[in-house]
Amino acid sequence: MTGGLAAALPLALGAAVSPTVLIANLLVLSSPTKPRARGGAFAAGSFAVLIVIGGFALTVWHTAVQSRGADSVLFAWVDIAFAVLLALVGLRSLVTRPKPRPDRPGRLEHAPTIEFAVFGVGVMLTNVTTLMLFIPAMKDIAVAPEGLAAKAGAAVIVLLITTIVVWVPLVLDLVAPHTAGRVLDGLNRFLSVHQRMVGIVVAFAFAGYLAVKGLRGL
Repeated sequence: MTGGLAAALPLALGAAVSPTVLIANLLVLSSPTKPRARGGAFAAGSFAVLIVIGGFALTVWHTAVQSRGADSVLFAWVDIAFAVLLALVGLRSLVTRPKPRPDRPGRLEHAPTIEFAVFGVGVMLTNVTTLMLFIPAMKDIAVAPEGLAAKAGAAVIVLLITTIVVWVPLVLDLVAPHTAGRVLDGLNRFLSVHQRMVGIVVAFAFAGYLAVKGLRGL
């Protein structure tokens, strides 16, 4: 395991805990019409968002490394800044009454497959906690001393980990549909009750993690 991947791995695992994306994905895969095609389109849209954001983030962080050096305190302040943002997200979720889920199935039932790619883009773009962990993960890869090939490989692995809730349910439905039905139904029931609390715990836990990591780098 490269140094960049080792540093980014905890953030990637935190970014993968995404109840919002998983619930949306389960909704798509439970569609009675072309669920796998729609699930593939949803996955493509979700991946597209992270590929674009990840590529942009890596470029920005690589440029900063070239101009300031990998040991610059700037990168410690980046961790602290994202820690503050995550804490604010967790606090907002804690004090805000959750909104009822929109009634989407009727509209989605007759939507073209391409619309599910757009749906995936929208869900991932609004998945704030995941993005706030994914971007610092790209920073950890950029500041690592490895070469470009190793960094690219680490970025791909982080992308795959971050999107576990996107592609694993689809793959499971393809290779073992009966098992997928039982497992995914159980997950859906659990998240219907605990979605808000899971998001709060992840936000505060990784806010603390990034804060400590950033303070150690000052």
